[in-house]
Amino acid sequence: MIKDSTELNSAHKAFTPTVVRSTLPLARFHQRIDEKAQDRSAPPIVIVALGDSVTHGLAGVDEFLHEETYHHQLKRLLQNRYPLSIFNVINEGVDGQSAVDGITRFERSVAAYQPDLLLIAFSLNDAAGLGIAGLDMYASHIETLLRRTRKETSADVILLTPNMMLTRENDSIPDCYRFLTQRFLRLQLDGVLAVFAQRLGEIGRRQGVPVADIYAAWQRLSERGDDVMDLLANGLNHPNRRGHALAAETIMQVIESSNISERIESI
Repeated sequence: MIKDSTELNSAHKAFTPTVVRSTLPLARFHQRIDEKAQDRSAPPIVIVALGDSVTHGLAGVDEFLHEETYHHQLKRLLQNRYPLSIFNVINEGVDGQSAVDGITRFERSVAAYQPDLLLIAFSLNDAAGLGIAGLDMYASHIETLLRRTRKETSADVILLTPNMMLTRENDSIPDCYRFLTQRFLRLQLDGVLAVFAQRLGEIGRRQGVPVADIYAAWQRLSERGDDVMDLLANGLNHPNRRGHALAAETIMQVIESSNISERIESI
């Protein structure tokens, strides 16, 4: 039994997959899926979810949705889609943290696991803590995470834009979080969070890294008349099970659309 990250890292490296770094999005990840399906002795596909409280699974005050986080639901989607492979998902979300914290703990939280896929999900705390004036700093931190991923691992990466925050005052906000209401409301209604999501998309296009645009998925629901507040667990910024499901489905769409072999077979 593998008991810690050192043993996990050693076991993962013991198997040497016949892969090379490709310029195609998620090419290595799909190749690992194929290898595991064809060779049961190959190690499982390892996915690390690096992020903030949403990744952590925080819903309300000391309330966690461990079994319903977007990455846990993504694992179920992947297992159903690729039943001959095995996926291990590691939750490296920490509530209250932002992209710079991801850099600080990168060696322990990412490199130590040598994942096949890294999900990077920072924006909510960055937007709240840095504001629009800190947009360039946020972008720099994300680009540093991408550089370190390329340098220290062989992982493919998917960048995740944030979910939307509250769009109006409501009674679902816990009393201990109520002081954040106006601040977060302005981040949403003034378009600050949207700008952070847009910058993340620009980074992805420039770096050739897939982006799961979760913000856009929420926005589409809002534009068609759905109340996105129904997707929040705390009435403020943390998604509920349905909000996490929307994120998982958005990531899965990115993964499936990048499967070049299946796209060729369908022609």
